Amino acid sequence: MENLWLRWLPVFYISGFALPFLLYGGQRDVRWWSSTNKFATDETFLDSETVNGWGDDSGKLVTIIQITDTHMNFFDGGMAAEKFQYCLKNVIPVVNPDAVVVTGDLTNSKHYNTFPFLGKFSEQRPEEWELYNNLTRKTRASLWWMEIPGNHDNFGNGERNGPGDFYHRQIWASPQRVSSINIRKPFGTYRLLTIDATLEMGPHRPFNFFGHATEDLIREFRDTITRDSDYPVAATLLFGHFPSSTMLFDDSRRRGFIQSVQDLASISAYMSGHLHSIFNLLPNGLRSLSRDGRSLELETPDLWTSSSFRMIVFDHNRLAEHVHKIGQWPIVVVTNPTPALSTSVPGSAAAAARSSHIRVLLYRDRKLTRPTTQLKVEIDGQVAGHTDGLEGLNLVAWDPDTYSSGVHNLEVFVDGADEACVSFDFSLDGSSRFPRFSLLSTALYVVEILLSRTDFPRLLEKLIILGILGCIVILVYTRYSPSYTARWPALRRSVWWSLFAYLGWLLLGWFYVIPGLVPGIQARYAFVGVLGTRTGDHKISSSDANISLALFVWFTLVPMVTGSVVSTRYQSVRRRILFVGPLWVVFLTRMAGTILDMSGAYGPTVALLSPCLAPTAFLGVYSMRTLWNPSDVSESFRPNGEAKVEKST
Repeated sequence: MENLWLRWLPVFYISGFALPFLLYGGQRDVRWWSSTNKFATDETFLDSETVNGWGDDSGKLVTIIQITDTHMNFFDGGMAAEKFQYCLKNVIPVVNPDAVVVTGDLTNSKHYNTFPFLGKFSEQRPEEWELYNNLTRKTRASLWWMEIPGNHDNFGNGERNGPGDFYHRQIWASPQRVSSINIRKPFGTYRLLTIDATLEMGPHRPFNFFGHATEDLIREFRDTITRDSDYPVAATLLFGHFPSSTMLFDDSRRRGFIQSVQDLASISAYMSGHLHSIFNLLPNGLRSLSRDGRSLELETPDLWTSSSFRMIVFDHNRLAEHVHKIGQWPIVVVTNPTPALSTSVPGSAAAAARSSHIRVLLYRDRKLTRPTTQLKVEIDGQVAGHTDGLEGLNLVAWDPDTYSSGVHNLEVFVDGADEACVSFDFSLDGSSRFPRFSLLSTALYVVEILLSRTDFPRLLEKLIILGILGCIVILVYTRYSPSYTARWPALRRSVWWSLFAYLGWLLLGWFYVIPGLVPGIQARYAFVGVLGTRTGDHKISSSDANISLALFVWFTLVPMVTGSVVSTRYQSVRRRILFVGPLWVVFLTRMAGTILDMSGAYGPTVALLSPCLAPTAFLGVYSMRTLWNPSDVSESFRPNGEAKVEKST
């Protein structure tokens, strides 16, 4: 039992990551985990048209294109501008949407003349804004066009509407944080809302990642809804840059962002960007259902690296959407039935179950002279119907009773292609998203749930505190536990007390001392810690810094303290290299990466001033030097590493 705690050390740190997810994130709504959704087939949500069957008319269609994270810059060889220009000149004229919404990160705003492997300094660059304006000027004048800023558009702008705020200098930029347009059709009015959750004071990277949904912002949203409530609205879409899981909320998100605005307006979906495709794990973006099951939250992959945009269609007031890659034709959107997650929205599955036709929107590249051929629909690998692949809405007759239970796979083939243009699972009874168990699909589903439902600003705070407290607990145990007292001389009192005092300081003090974190603030230095970020008389939420701090704690401090403690167990260099060496590799690699990133972003001064950089590097090298020599191990240990036990008479 003497070193039993060492065996459980990995479990302790793994549980450190899992516990905050269970306490502050994850999924608390049982409908997510149940096999069926009672709202999916609730007929109270159906209108008379749906009750009598629908699907064979020309459609009451509203089309919207969402583009996000264009990242205009001059260091990628023109790739970002070329992709954006392709959308403007080829996709939008063909689809001819009712509106286009660009959800943030319009420009990149990173300095690109930095030394390799160093972090990039961030600043607003007028030439990038000029490029964006030149590309969008013509299209903007021809249809409804909306933009909102992202965190890249807020890098180093100091304060809203200040001299460094290039976004609000644009003549088309809205001065309000909540904007709305109304698309009026003969069959109804459709409202598009945008919400700007960027920080009031925009720090330089990497401390500008999270959005902030303040009470003032929610109040402005409420005022906008109230002002536009004089006429009936068929459907409402809300657009923002930040997914709700990456926004800090003044009310601690007791009910969630979508629920906080759902009482004000019936939101069909909240569309965002920001996370790109999450290292290509989710090529169709992050998709989730709100906790009350009334609306969707959809994160769209970026245009810059993922080459993606989202087609959004209202067909008879029912929402359909699909993520497409630029350059891949034809563009196909199935508006009935919709994917399984969408049919969890009240009435959607019931509407599809009463329909007479599968409804497919199709758009072709006008540069191609390919003749019109067949559009074929397969369900579960069997041909469900086919028709001529015409431009616009295509109708394929089907019998929904055949697919009334369980989950089914629908595929659309155009022009005799062997590969489906669209493939998704649907359900007419609200069944689970997965027709059969798949380890990969289930793992990605869990990732989606965690990423969409976890309150990351709060979670990171808990991880930072938990990591530091865990290191302190380990050090206290090694000093005062009777089973480890014999090893105390090997830990070197100077190393122990240095680590203990240092961890206590980081828990209550400052991690980083940053020169010029927020431009325009009179104070030259900002002090960043888990308890807050202070620059002069201004206090900023530390949520923007917590990603960097959490990575630093768990991949720098934890390996350093663990390596210092575990190395006292082994006398031979071979065993130390085998069991302790990996910890020091992780520590040194992460330490070097942090110093390079912070030095490139803010200059070498930050590495000398910040307690978590120069002092940590010094402590790490000092503890590694004093503990790596086997001769440092107490003489009270036998060669096999076990302590001698004095016999008492």
